[in-house]
Amino acid sequence: MDIDELLYDILEVINAGWVKGMSLDDGDEEDGDLSEMIIRRLQSKVQRLEKKDMIQTQTMKVNSQNIELMIQHIPALNDLKLIPNVVPIAQDYDDSENEDDMKV
Repeated sequence: MDIDELLYDILEVINAGWVKGMSLDDGDEEDGDLSEMIIRRLQSKVQRLEKKDMIQTQTMKVNSQNIELMIQHIPALNDLKLIPNVVPIAQDYDDSENEDDMKV
């Protein structure tokens, strides 16, 4: 038991936040504040990632349209078969109308 308490004290000195995070004691108000702060940070990170995903999706659509236009204006590019490698995005299609379009 003494060794366990000594190890706990050492860990608390090295990284008190980690020890609090690993603790099973939820009765402390400070832990609730820490949890709320972590939740807010995670929500903020999710929002940033969703925005980044939206921008990347829009960029991919524009690039795909550019490839299609280039193929229309430069027939030699048609031999490279650039378009068949483009996978459609599921959210851009209505399931009932375009189920065949989503098969690759």
